[in-house]
Order: sequence, then C-alpha cells, then structure tokens
Amino acid sequence: MSAIQHAPKLWAKAGTASAKMPVTQNIMIGLALGCVGGGFFKIWHWNEKKKINQYYHDLEKLQKQQ
Repeated sequence: MSAIQHAPKLWAKAGTASAKMPVTQNIMIGLALGCVGGGFFKIWHWNEKKKINQYYHDLEKLQKQQ
C-alpha cells in the first residue's frame, strides 16, 4: 500500500487521540504554552529596549565630547 492509501488511517488515529483528552487539559496546555511564549517575547523586547537605550546613550556621549 502506498502512503496515500495509509493517510486516512493516520488522520483517524490522530483525531481520536485528541478527542479523548479532556477540554480542560487542552485549555491548560494552551495557557501554559501561551505564557511561556509570552515570557520569551517579553524578555526579547526588554533586551531590544536595552540595546536601543544603550545606543542613544552612547550617541549622546559622543555628541557631548565633540
């Protein structure tokens, strides 16, 4: 049998696994992943803000020296 003939069987198995998982567990997993992703995004923004502030601080220093 080819992969095309096996595809419906694979999709059916994947669908039944998520249907057995409780809705609250799906919600909790989604919230946890969202919080982790949001935390990484926030940390990335803090680092970018530091870089920008440092750039303007150094630029101001150079202008005062001239």
